[in-house]
Amino acid sequence: MKLLRDFADTRPGCTVELFGCGPALDAYDTRKKSKGTVRIAVNAAAWVAPGVDFLFAHDVPRLDPARLAKTVTVVIEPHLQGHYDQALPPDRICFYRKHDAAWELLQLPRAEIALINTLFGVSGTVHSALHFAWLLGAARVIGIGVDGRGAYPPSVAKLTGRAGGSPFYARIAEHLVVEAQRLQLPLQVWQPPAAATPSPADPPPEPEPKPAPRKTATKPKTRKTAAK
Repeated sequence: MKLLRDFADTRPGCTVELFGCGPALDAYDTRKKSKGTVRIAVNAAAWVAPGVDFLFAHDVPRLDPARLAKTVTVVIEPHLQGHYDQALPPDRICFYRKHDAAWELLQLPRAEIALINTLFGVSGTVHSALHFAWLLGAARVIGIGVDGRGAYPPSVAKLTGRAGGSPFYARIAEHLVVEAQRLQLPLQVWQPPAAATPSPADPPPEPEPKPAPRKTATKPKTRKTAAK
């Protein structure tokens, strides 16, 4: 099994795509993964987005870990070991401890976080995932499906058999933004582009008025006088 120290500062300057289970997940083009980009997924998003490098799971999985891509390293707390170690080899499992609402953890350097093998958590697993992105050495994070709005997208709902959605998701999203600020880690919460409203067709041009016919001057008739 691996520990956080095995990943500290291993991806300096990278971009992390952080996938949650919000509606934006299905709208994001997951087929495009730039070179050097690291993908971290939370819970069922790891079974939806291709090319995932790390899975953060807090609950007992509803999906078969054996169906995860072979590139995925599962980052979990020790109490979930029995649900993953029968399906995955030890080198694809990383253990960590989570310290809930310990905001002071965000002030510690990477070396110390690696030493104590502990990540920040407050109201959602995504907070530990963001702290892990910082531990890797990420320069920025793009959050997809982490905006705290709406129910599960169709892909996740189909996989899990659950609709999802909770008012509590908005608070998770708020904490995520505050965490990124304290880590001084740029976070872009991706939103699907708004559907373009088709502009009405331009009205046909009005026909140009026809020029009025020109009147031609007529010569006055001259009266002929009889010859004397």
